[in-house]
Amino acid sequence: MATISERFPAVMAGMAEYFHPGRTVDDLFLG
Repeated sequence: MATISERFPAVMAGMAEYFHPGRTVDDLFLG
């Protein structure tokens, strides 16, 4: 997932906000 987050940080941030408002991408995949 690191590659995707590096290439598309806005997309990863959008996903984080969409699925879990207030959480970070790390929270999504590691929490």
